[in-house]
Amino acid sequence: SALILLTVLGEILLQILDYDEKKIIGPDWFKKHVTYNSLGYRDHEHSLAKPKDTFRILVLGDSMTFGQGVDNLKDIIPKKLETYLNKTPNKTRFEVISFAHPGYHTDSELYDLYTNGFKFQPDLIFLSYYHNDIPHGPEFLGCNPTNKDLIEGEGAFNESLRRSALYQTINFRFNRLLEKLKRKPSLTDCINTSYASLGWEMQRVYLDAIRMASTFRQIKLMIGVIPLMFKLDEEHPIGREHSKLADYCKNRGVECIDFLETDFKGKKAEDYIFSKDDRHLNAAAAEIVSKSLYKKLQPLTPFNHLSVIHRIFSLRELLEESNLSKEVDKALGEIVGHAQNPALPIQLTDDQKKVELNLWKSSGNYIFNKTQFNSSGDKKVTTSRYTLDISGQFIDHVF
Repeated sequence: SALILLTVLGEILLQILDYDEKKIIGPDWFKKHVTYNSLGYRDHEHSLAKPKDTFRILVLGDSMTFGQGVDNLKDIIPKKLETYLNKTPNKTRFEVISFAHPGYHTDSELYDLYTNGFKFQPDLIFLSYYHNDIPHGPEFLGCNPTNKDLIEGEGAFNESLRRSALYQTINFRFNRLLEKLKRKPSLTDCINTSYASLGWEMQRVYLDAIRMASTFRQIKLMIGVIPLMFKLDEEHPIGREHSKLADYCKNRGVECIDFLETDFKGKKAEDYIFSKDDRHLNAAAAEIVSKSLYKKLQPLTPFNHLSVIHRIFSLRELLEESNLSKEVDKALGEIVGHAQNPALPIQLTDDQKKVELNLWKSSGNYIFNKTQFNSSGDKKVTTSRYTLDISGQFIDHVF
């Protein structure tokens, strides 16, 4: 009875101090702050058919991108990015769809991409990467960072006790003590182990599967690396893994952004976490990530026909704001307004005379003929023909 009394008094004290909101993200926080759409994601409803003149970004991620610890939907990373991209009125509208979900890893994100993601006809997939996305469970390397439970057994009383702020706080502290005493591995321990094990080999398979599936469908891919919010300096505990992701992106030709390097290095980690007991990103961190990502993607905003022309350029070419991409965007506007069908072909070349583009309209579709020349510009290297429907959806690509 004394234990029950102490538990009740402790719970009352923590409720008064509002610890259940400030310290641990539990079921009550989800019930109060999170609503889901019909597919089970924290987002508004989105039609499968993409609206006209819309550039769709599909966001894959885990609890960090989901906004676990960010109270309002409008403040999570995908929605803040959408707001920033649309702040300047233009013909192209950006729609950012969140498929982020707590507990997801890259394998589950790959599964969701195939079962639901591709149905939404995305133009760009943004994979929000957190370092525990890698397979790091005991089945791979015998390293299990899961918190141990002070209470054994089921039952209504035990379940009620597990939901209490007092128990969650004590159990959290108990597990951190076990880690300091080396009686259980920490999440950082397991992540470091996984990047030198079969886990990293499996992770590259999942990343490659997403990359190849996107390339086959003429969908752009970008990876953003969210850092562990702990020691955001040269002593960052998993800095080596950031280098591995950077090497992967460089070797595979994937556009990447590492938010540790661009935004968080040297900052005080405690300013950007839900609490010292729960290191999920808070709203301030989500703001920084979304603004940094917007800065990266901002060169896409001036295009009037981005949903169509992005199919014939790499993401790097679009982000570098090449003159050829601007000229193609302008020329497509002329073709769209042309009364005849087929419209007269338009021929364009880049400043270095290394790329020649012919575009025209035929049977209601847009045809782009892209020829690459050697460095001297006097010999053809490759020729590709892209056929797109009037909404920009990919129909055919012939080399």
